[in-house]
Amino acid sequence: MPQTSDLLRFHVSVFKFFGVWRSEDKRKDLLYSLRAFFFLICLSSSTIVLMFIANFHQTEFTDFIISPLYTINATLVLLKAVNFCIKTQEIEHFLGQIDKVPEAGEKDTKEATVRRIKILSMIHGFLFIFVVTSKILPTVVLGKVTTTRPIPIWYPFEWEGKLGLCLLLLLFEYSSAYTLITLAIIGDIFLTSVLLIIGGQLESLGYRLKNLPSKDTTMWRIIFKECVQDYNCIFKVNKEFERIFSGIIFIQASLSCLLICLSAFALGLANDIGTFILFFSFIFGMLYEVFVMCYAGDYLTEKSEELLFNLYSSSWPDIPRDCRKMVLIFCIKLNNPIIVKFGIIQDLHLRTFTKIVDAAYKLYALLQQVPE
Repeated sequence: MPQTSDLLRFHVSVFKFFGVWRSEDKRKDLLYSLRAFFFLICLSSSTIVLMFIANFHQTEFTDFIISPLYTINATLVLLKAVNFCIKTQEIEHFLGQIDKVPEAGEKDTKEATVRRIKILSMIHGFLFIFVVTSKILPTVVLGKVTTTRPIPIWYPFEWEGKLGLCLLLLLFEYSSAYTLITLAIIGDIFLTSVLLIIGGQLESLGYRLKNLPSKDTTMWRIIFKECVQDYNCIFKVNKEFERIFSGIIFIQASLSCLLICLSAFALGLANDIGTFILFFSFIFGMLYEVFVMCYAGDYLTEKSEELLFNLYSSSWPDIPRDCRKMVLIFCIKLNNPIIVKFGIIQDLHLRTFTKIVDAAYKLYALLQQVPE
């Protein structure tokens, strides 16, 4: 059975490909730095700057709304990539801490976690293909390469009617879109997968607590001590996750609220089916991005809350009195489940998702009151 961090090997490989990773090896680190300069600065940052300038040159309704949405979302992706790049060593240490928690519980626990991660990757991959297909290919298929741009972007020179230059710009835009979308998807899958892995470890721990051997007191003490140590290790891993990623999750949640609101407002003003599909797909993508993160945090908390029931379901009445005291003390600790926090006081669970949607709707209702 592979280590838990091996489940994230593909994600780390993608980060390395785009240079969003550091290495202690100077040669590799130089190579990653060159890749980061090309993908994050030459492509992503320049695209964000050009999209920001384009906000002041839009005349069409669709471009006037979608341009700031793209700019804010791309900026968020770049911030998350920079966060991974700066905190590479901390993340590697964090993954090492996850590997220290044994998976000696139910056999299907890790397999279920792997299955969830694969399903998550497939859904994100489908979204990636849909976004690229809907935004990039129509420009080529419909023969509008020399008249329109697939993304709202501004250039300081004339490009209309120049086929060679337009093809070069299309390559630049496609590369930028590919970089930003891939980093967005892999970053979200990475964070969600980490939470699912920690939740799977809690589920495994619950299975071990439920099946503590009551007939052999010595063995009970040994296994119970290991379970307590593993719980403390998982608790520390969760705190480390909060320390590394809570800031960027808070920024993502806040900006998602704004993006959902603006997309819903634009959706209500859409006057053709193409514009409607464009904004609807954007809203769906933002909602899904927030939902999966909240779902993973809720899953972790749910498995933590089940530990108390699992321990109570064990054969604790059959063990000696001093062992029952140990169980009681551990139950007091389990009364406060592990909760992933981001920002200052916000908890990462499904109720937070409803709060974000509710806040977005309130902003939308406020915009509706603005006179045309």
